[in-house]
Amino acid sequence: MDQESWLSCEKSAILQGGFLLANRLCHPASLSILNKDQWSCYSPPILQAVQEICRQNSAHWRKKVLCILWSKLLGRERGEDMEIGWRENPFFSLQNGLPDVSHTVLLELVKAMGASRCFTQLLLCLPGHRVCLELGSLVRHAASSPTSEEDLRLLLEVWWELWKGRERSGGGGGGGGGEGDLEKVFAHQFARLSSSSSVVDTSRQAAKRFRLDPSSSSSSSSSSSSSSGVLAILLHALQDLKGHFVTPDLCQQALSITLDSLYTSYLIGQTIDLPAQQKLNFLCGAVYLGEMHAGKRSSEVELEQVIREAQRDLAASYTQAPFPLCGLTLDQALLAVSELVRHWEQRGLLGKTDTDRPSLSALRLQGSLQRTLEALQLAGTGTGAGANGEEAGVKVVGEVKDKIKVVGEVEDKIKVVGDVEGKAMVVGEVKDKIKVVGEVEDKIKVVGDVEGKAMVVGEVKDKAMVVGEVEAASEGKEEVGSGAEAVSGSELGGPQQSVKAVVRLLRGVLESLSFPDLKRSPSEQARVAMAIIDHQLDGYRDFTLLFAAELSCALSDSQWLACLERNKPAFQRPDVVMSLVSTLTVKCRSEVVDTALGAVQSLSSRGLHCLGLKKLMVDVFSGLHLAEKNTALGAVQRLSSRGLHGLGLPQEVMDGFGQELNMAFNCLIQGGGGASASHSNLSTAVSMVARVAFQNPEAALRRCCHLAVVNCGAHTLLAQILQQLPGLRGEEEEEKEGEEEEKGRSLLCRCLQETLKNKLSSAKEEEQFLNFLVLLMEPIRADEGLESMHSFLSPQEVVCNLVLPHLSSADPGVCSLELTLRVLGSALTVNQSSSPHWILGCSPFPLLCILALLLDQAIRCWDQPVEGTTAVSMETKELLVCVMTPLGKVVGREVASNPNTWSRALFWLYHKVEALDWTVRFHLKAVWAEHFKNEVPSSLLTVCDLPEQEWSGMELSQYGQGTGLLAWVECCVVSDPLQTSMLSHLSLDQNQPEHVNMFSKGLLVALTQTMPWCSLTEWTRLLRALRVLIHSGRLHVPYSLEYVDYLPLLDLRRFSCELRLSVFLLRLLQFLCGSSCEGWLTARGWAHVSRLYAHAVRALLGTLRGKLTLVLPRGGAGASPKAAGGSSGPPKGGRRTSSSSSRAPAPRPPTSPTQAMETEEGVLGATSLNTTMDAATGEEGGGAMGAGSQEVLFVLSQLYCHVQHAQVMMPGGQSEALFLVALEILSHYESVMATHPDSSSALDSLNARHFFSTITENLHSKEMKGVLQQKIAQLLYSSI
Repeated sequence: MDQESWLSCEKSAILQGGFLLANRLCHPASLSILNKDQWSCYSPPILQAVQEICRQNSAHWRKKVLCILWSKLLGRERGEDMEIGWRENPFFSLQNGLPDVSHTVLLELVKAMGASRCFTQLLLCLPGHRVCLELGSLVRHAASSPTSEEDLRLLLEVWWELWKGRERSGGGGGGGGGEGDLEKVFAHQFARLSSSSSVVDTSRQAAKRFRLDPSSSSSSSSSSSSSSGVLAILLHALQDLKGHFVTPDLCQQALSITLDSLYTSYLIGQTIDLPAQQKLNFLCGAVYLGEMHAGKRSSEVELEQVIREAQRDLAASYTQAPFPLCGLTLDQALLAVSELVRHWEQRGLLGKTDTDRPSLSALRLQGSLQRTLEALQLAGTGTGAGANGEEAGVKVVGEVKDKIKVVGEVEDKIKVVGDVEGKAMVVGEVKDKIKVVGEVEDKIKVVGDVEGKAMVVGEVKDKAMVVGEVEAASEGKEEVGSGAEAVSGSELGGPQQSVKAVVRLLRGVLESLSFPDLKRSPSEQARVAMAIIDHQLDGYRDFTLLFAAELSCALSDSQWLACLERNKPAFQRPDVVMSLVSTLTVKCRSEVVDTALGAVQSLSSRGLHCLGLKKLMVDVFSGLHLAEKNTALGAVQRLSSRGLHGLGLPQEVMDGFGQELNMAFNCLIQGGGGASASHSNLSTAVSMVARVAFQNPEAALRRCCHLAVVNCGAHTLLAQILQQLPGLRGEEEEEKEGEEEEKGRSLLCRCLQETLKNKLSSAKEEEQFLNFLVLLMEPIRADEGLESMHSFLSPQEVVCNLVLPHLSSADPGVCSLELTLRVLGSALTVNQSSSPHWILGCSPFPLLCILALLLDQAIRCWDQPVEGTTAVSMETKELLVCVMTPLGKVVGREVASNPNTWSRALFWLYHKVEALDWTVRFHLKAVWAEHFKNEVPSSLLTVCDLPEQEWSGMELSQYGQGTGLLAWVECCVVSDPLQTSMLSHLSLDQNQPEHVNMFSKGLLVALTQTMPWCSLTEWTRLLRALRVLIHSGRLHVPYSLEYVDYLPLLDLRRFSCELRLSVFLLRLLQFLCGSSCEGWLTARGWAHVSRLYAHAVRALLGTLRGKLTLVLPRGGAGASPKAAGGSSGPPKGGRRTSSSSSRAPAPRPPTSPTQAMETEEGVLGATSLNTTMDAATGEEGGGAMGAGSQEVLFVLSQLYCHVQHAQVMMPGGQSEALFLVALEILSHYESVMATHPDSSSALDSLNARHFFSTITENLHSKEMKGVLQQKIAQLLYSSI
């Protein structure tokens, strides 16, 4: 048997022995019929036994004894069956050894043990009607003779404990979970006994009740014998026992409890939460009075108990009553209180108090009187709360300078209420009829209800005056009042008694209570607050703010810091952290002042104290939840962008921050900054960054931006971290001196701009910077439970701070234009779901105007830039077009949704763009949509049949006669839709050969004037147009075999477009390199032309690769010649003969671009089909694979010759772009030969090698020539 079980058995035996001995002393009577006056004769054995078993863990055993005795009483009352009890009653063995007892024994034992709290805790476990019955027993016991002061005190203690409610875990007695278990067992026992009993004993009557009026008595419940409520029972008992109160302290305690009960039952609608300072003042007063009467300073344990009890008292005084109101109205309660006050005043029990040694009861009575008087005065003016919790019909809203506004309704009948010239007026409506009720000068005093009629009562010079009435619309009684719970006028102002009389009576009592100044010194307040925080008493977190701020100087530095150190979790609130920041600032400044004044205290000592406070404060911040951290970060950033470092703290306090900053970010980078972190690792990283950012947000953000650029892959993790810390993105509220340009710009934007200016030294860093921006602009959900999405950095901020200043800057060295445009493009890629679009906050029309100006300069990129303008490269032109297109679409949608708002801005932009190149307007077509026609040079209309409703011509000096095709080509390169329109409306009679020839020659001249100024995208678009023109037969390009001595016997029809396009490009380059175009381009311009030509050749190579796949046999690329040609040996002849009988008829030229593309696909399909048929019939000349690969090799050789020809024509005789594409052609040639070994014989390979070598010898560059010759030499070995 363990020790606890042994002790329980021992103590149970002692308890049984005491009761049995007392019962023997009563013989021939018993304890079950013991009277109150007999208790003192037979109680010693019982009290000795209880005293013996309660030496250890007294509160628990006191409650256990009461639980056992009370359960035995309930069992006898309910007639518990012993056969059931021994199985279901946990106390059966102990109760069975005890004699029967009465309520007198139980209550006298409660009084003797001082166990009123334990008794009340068990009482609260019972249902409401049973509570009333037990209270009736207690009242009868107290009223029975003799009634002592202890009886009255027990009644008051139980009353007040009922209002305090259940004790929280760990409070009071320290029973812990054991006491809660006892209460559960007791409640279970009562429920078991109640359910097993079929008849409830109703013989016991509750205490005598008030004589109620018929209306209230009829509304009360008759289903229970305890129809009166708890408050009615207790208040009536107090009224009956008022003559037994003989000491001022007991009267003050009784009146205080009564007033607080009325206040919480009738005068408040919900629990009132007092400010922490007001709570602290009350608790300090309670501690002071307790120590004054004890004559000594409380120990730590005693102080905790005093504060805990004072907190329960204070909470009960401001918490809505836990019991429903029944059988008692407010006016009846006030009458009872008035009677008590008058009786005790007549006996001198409520007179002047001892000002030197006031009691705690007097202090509580003072607070109760103040609360009640304030509530009654508000109720008297119509702004208080009222009776029975019923919703009022008429509501008094307020009083301003003797003018009352009455707003209300009686069953929705009061219609209009107003205030006219200082007179309150009520206008009512009854059954659709307007009726003026009346007006009262000065004040509306009471709004009430008399005999079912709503009545407004006014007061003029302390005289009551009936102004008017409105008949009630319903049959029931109309409750009239104010707020959620109205105060009935009949209750407050009966025939003889008004609320003013009650107020005057209570105010007189309050004035008789004179107290010394109980406001304690800051040191005493700090002592109490520290005890509350140390023991984590009720509401301890509310006191941390006071302790961190106002009370920071009340204790010594060591005591104050020690409390912070012990209770870090208690101070983990954003407002408390910011209060610690303010305290640290004040302490550091006072240190500086003390030092300046020559204070004796050493600087190092105060500095160490401030350093310790700073470390503690940062630790407290680190313990906050993420949302709270963001709140604190935003608050500290509003103080200074440099956080704590910007608050003027001494250097010795800030020492070590740089090392902590480096260590934090080094851990991030070394811990895997190049990839997305796991959830736990990300949380740790966020905490580390938040910690250093709290100390210096600017330094933390600068380091984030720097590492996101210079560390490969770190931008992803850093962006994820910053997205979790939106508190760092705030703007400074006040403009600092000397930083006017920084106003309105967030700290992050300033750090990003510094990075943009100084830290980007390579293309890789620029790419990481852009990716970092995109990640920061991505909307994320701050909380999983929220639907709204927010981005750490808004696209609008990026454009306003990182784009607009650089686009309009006259200094091109601040930030490259290309990077600025890429930043703008990144911002435009962010999804936008809300309306209006964020771009409207970035001056979109001036922005478009600037971009248009830059695009106009880019069109003349090879010209010498005019002074004062920015030189725009071809790469920048590409970026400009890529940015203007989505930007124009976004602005165009906003204009279309609200054209009236943007009409002036639209005309302004169009007027600005009119002075630029005419093609620029097409890039802004999405902005003005159908508001303006497409204005083009008049010469374009001569070569295109364009509808007049959409197009109009304009005279331009540089577009004279014969320049229509030039304008047409310039339109083709602008956009795909415009190119489609140009191709479909081209005016060309293909039945006239001269027209086709003239068009082809004119197009060559127009391309010569357009190609050098095309970007890569525009050139690709132009190549697509040339293909359509060739397929449709509108562009005539004769192909001549200039590089061969004999006619190849090959079917080149399927490659006709590639060959003719290559020849056309060669003629274009010949024209451009001729003397007529000499001096047009700079060296950079020629390099760009080379890149465009090389791009076109690569596009042709891609087409060849696709067509080589199309002509393969069904066996695939790996099919053997035997399977393809039907023989095991190599094909005879090696080449196919070309005859007119085997050639497919030439396709009819299409009349539209779409038909041209379809024709191209048809030709490829027909060629593939014919080749397959040849392979199936086994005609001499080999299979389809051999035929296709031979033709591809021939086309590749022609392309190589064209490239080398162009290479020789280039100024300087060399071009790196053309050299590289020539190598690609040779590599592709070698790949085809290796994949299709039967495509050429050894002799053919040797001839090809000789042919390529001869062509390559014409190059001027020895280095390029040597590399190409080496590559050509490999062709022979790859064919062997």
